Amino acid sequence: MSTGTYRAEFVPKSAEPGATRLSLSAPSASPALSGFDFVLLCVFLRGLRAFASRTPSPWFRLVRVSIKIRWLTVVLAFSLMPGWPASPAADSEDELRAATVWLFMQYSQLAPGADGAVTVGVMGRASFEQALRRTLEGKSSGGHPVRVVEIQSDLRCCQVVYLATGKSEEIRQVLQTAQPLHTLTIGESDRFLEHGGAVNLFISDGHIGFETSLDALDRCGVTISSNLLKFGQIRNRGKGPVAK
Repeated sequence: MSTGTYRAEFVPKSAEPGATRLSLSAPSASPALSGFDFVLLCVFLRGLRAFASRTPSPWFRLVRVSIKIRWLTVVLAFSLMPGWPASPAADSEDELRAATVWLFMQYSQLAPGADGAVTVGVMGRASFEQALRRTLEGKSSGGHPVRVVEIQSDLRCCQVVYLATGKSEEIRQVLQTAQPLHTLTIGESDRFLEHGGAVNLFISDGHIGFETSLDALDRCGVTISSNLLKFGQIRNRGKGPVAK
């Protein structure tokens, strides 16, 4: 199975021409058989079956049934293939979001949990959780291993929480629980910062960007380097713990 790369570049707001760009990339999986090859295979099978249907020979009737079975098998196999995304655009966006989460982890001061690991909890879209697991596999943060877990109810083991959902009630409940736990909260909904989140990711015209609430960072006690924050949007001007 071959791999490709999704890439995003952050440019500081009000940057001069030629200003420094911060780039990130995320691996993406692609199937061993390309979409074009798959279409050709389908057309060939359908054509062969159509030819067999016009031939009265018993042998061709057997071929017609066999081709029909193979046709259904091919379609089912590709619909279940892990590397064959149901929505390539949505999957590529999740890969970029996952890479951006890793970028924030590298520029943040995150204290490990009692087990010595930095844990990222995910609530919401399963496709994002899978993309994040691929991105963070084998990574370490500040010398501590990184792991990804699905959020159930207890957030005390999480140093980072990502909410891959737009449901306001779920977002409010999780953020209310996470606030006293010194947890970096990241989301992707329009009102995420209004609900008390620290970092919100958004995709516009095929580009990923982020906005940050310094007040939320102050409340959760997480320090993020200004070398990263300058590439995003600041939605309030409260004093937050921003490292130089």
